[in-house]
Amino acid sequence: MQRTNRLNFGSEERDPYSELCQALQLKRRKNILALYILRDPFFTRYTRSRLEKVDQVHSPVPIVSFFTSKLVELLIGIQTCYTYTTGS
Repeated sequence: MQRTNRLNFGSEERDPYSELCQALQLKRRKNILALYILRDPFFTRYTRSRLEKVDQVHSPVPIVSFFTSKLVELLIGIQTCYTYTTGS
């Protein structure tokens, strides 16, 4: 049995070493890393405390503190929804 060195994305076969395939792989790995950072054990130990520190540092600046606090709220909300809806 012969193994092929090609990946099947949709209906086309692509060379796994092509630039497009490498770009797709990099994008997939970045998404997986972002989701890992939002997962519960890592998020509660590291990410949440870092987000709160960033929010405290930016709190003296009026406009920046507003956007920073909203971003922190959004990320915490995403983390809560993400860990609630995924079973893994």
